[in-house]
Amino acid sequence: WLAAKGGLALGGFRRHGTTLLQSSFNEGHDAKGAHEGGHGAEGHEEGEGKGGGGCFSGASSVYAKGRGPIKIKDLRVGDQILAGEASTGALFFSPFIAHLHLEVATHAKFLVVKAEGTQSVLHVSQEHLVFAARAGATGASMEPLLARDLRAGDQLNRVGCDGELYQVEIASITTASLEGLYAPLTQSGTVVVDGFLCSCYADAFPTAGGLPWL
Repeated sequence: WLAAKGGLALGGFRRHGTTLLQSSFNEGHDAKGAHEGGHGAEGHEEGEGKGGGGCFSGASSVYAKGRGPIKIKDLRVGDQILAGEASTGALFFSPFIAHLHLEVATHAKFLVVKAEGTQSVLHVSQEHLVFAARAGATGASMEPLLARDLRAGDQLNRVGCDGELYQVEIASITTASLEGLYAPLTQSGTVVVDGFLCSCYADAFPTAGGLPWL
């Protein structure tokens, strides 16, 4: 498995690994973290249960070629699932390889990210990486940011009804306890979850000894 899949996983990571190392997550934001009328993970009280470890919940959905929208818990190895490239806005299908983290029955705390103009909601753990642009950064490219550093007013990439990626503004961020921890890995290293373009990775980086989660 390592020989066949490890290279694919590392290739996907390298697509935005350099950007992760260079990103400044507190740019223009204080560490206490709260905008007037909206806030990120730091502004929420700690709840009971696990923090997620860089995952999505069992209630999250992906789009599989030939199967349509399915719950993330129903993914099968080999499924071609919707992914994308944040820098170009391109969407494509990428093979699902495996889950980097899988706990079916565990309840954990997730961020509930709601966007303006849509009823779609992203349920994501604080440590997971989501492609976003800071509020007020006109024309800024989407960068992988930790979900806990997202703020109301920041921009996310969301798939529109016409199958194109659009930037939508975060309206609010709250928390909820949900069942299941799922971290799907695709060959491209990205995945569209609940309609939003996300990375397959959390706050972890390859070391000289290899990828710790492979």
